[in-house]
Amino acid sequence: MLCLGEKLGLQNMRILNPEVITYYKVQVFIPEANLTDFKK
Repeated sequence: MLCLGEKLGLQNMRILNPEVITYYKVQVFIPEANLTDFKK
């Protein structure tokens, strides 16, 4: 599978701000009733 840059024919692509720390992105669902407590 080609990335967008490859599909556009770009060359010499690199990540501008490489991450040096491994992290995981998570998505959290909070009931509206608990929303104000979560934001504190």
